[in-house]
Amino acid sequence: LGWSGCTGPEEPTPAARPKPAAQRDTLYIAVESEPKDLLSVVSSSAADAAVIEATSAVPMEPDFDCRMSWQPSFATSWVFSPDGRSITVSLREDLVWEDGAPVTAEDYAFTYALTADPQVGSAGVDALRRMDPAARPEVIDAHTVRFAFTEAYDRATMLSHLALPLVPKHILDS
Repeated sequence: LGWSGCTGPEEPTPAARPKPAAQRDTLYIAVESEPKDLLSVVSSSAADAAVIEATSAVPMEPDFDCRMSWQPSFATSWVFSPDGRSITVSLREDLVWEDGAPVTAEDYAFTYALTADPQVGSAGVDALRRMDPAARPEVIDAHTVRFAFTEAYDRATMLSHLALPLVPKHILDS
């Protein structure tokens, strides 16, 4: 039978303890090069992507456990149509942009319209390749949007095409 123990330095008195650092509202991200575009629909570099990923909300978050799956983020749910060619996404109702304006299905739809616009030249346009150009995306109500695809394919991949970081329509529409 043996006993073992250790002691550390004596606990400082309350007066000698350092004061906790003040709360900060700055996020530091180390990237190899200077980000150029922090608007998700026009970003094109790894540095851009690193900062956007750390600072942007997306409808759903990827989860990989031997297969790709998706978890809700600011989307509360999504439902595939019986034929698998459309997905209806419901958004949380408590989200706001930095200026206090609500995040809505209009922002979701606008992000995809902006991404599809050839004048924008978005690197994210590949996510729209299998979406029905005549029907994308349909705002059902303030927090619901439906995406139509030209064909049904792997559901995890279809959901990945709905996970672009959103942009605020009320700021960028003009």
